[in-house]
Amino acid sequence: MAQLGQLTITEAADLYHVKPATWRAYVARGQMPKPINSDGTWDIVQLITRRDAPLPPELKTAALCQAYRINAAGAAWQTRTQPHLVQDGLACEQAAIFADSITPSGMTRETFTTARKILYLRKDYRHEVRRIPPVIDTLTRKELYLVIANRAGSAHPTALYAELGKMLIARGMEEVTPPWRPTPDFYSENPRKFLRLLEHSQILHTFDLSIQAKAA
Repeated sequence: MAQLGQLTITEAADLYHVKPATWRAYVARGQMPKPINSDGTWDIVQLITRRDAPLPPELKTAALCQAYRINAAGAAWQTRTQPHLVQDGLACEQAAIFADSITPSGMTRETFTTARKILYLRKDYRHEVRRIPPVIDTLTRKELYLVIANRAGSAHPTALYAELGKMLIARGMEEVTPPWRPTPDFYSENPRKFLRLLEHSQILHTFDLSIQAKAA
C-alpha cells in the first residue's frame, strides 16, 4: 500500500490482518466504521483514526496529517463522535460538549478545568497509564479511568469523565487527535480566559445540571 485512498473489504481486512468475514463482524458490532459509500469501500484515514494500523511510517504520517486537517473543520469531529457518545448513554448536550471540546455558558471554571485535563489525558492516555503505580493491574478498566480522572482533581463527580474515557477507548479512538479550538494553546491557556472566549458557544445548555443528573 503506497498511498492514501479507499480500500475494498479485502484490503481493509488485510490491513488489520483479519479475514473479510471477521471484518464484517467488526463493522456490524460497531468496532470499525461503516463503508463510506455504497460500493463498500473504506477510507484509510477513516480507519487509522479509529484504530491504529501497521502502516509504513511515511504513510501513517500522511494519514494522520490528513486526519488533522479533517478535524480542523471542527464540525467533522463532532459529527463523527457525538452519535457514538449518545449511543453509549450520554445526554445529547454532554456528547456535543465533549465531542468538540465546547464550553457552554453556565459551565463553572472548575468543571471546565477538569474537562480540559480529562481530554488531555485521553489524548496522551498511554503515557499517563505508565505513570500510575503497578497496583493498577488489579483494577478494572473503569476503575482505571476513575484513577486518571481523580488525578486531574476536581470538586465535581469524576465518574462521568471516567465513563467518557472508557467509551472512547472502547471505540478505538484513543489515537485520534483533539479537534480545532480557538487557539492552538488550548491546554496551556488560563481557564478563565477560555471561559470568556467560549462564552458565546452555539451550545447554550447548562452543563453542571447535566453532571448532577448523571451523578444522581
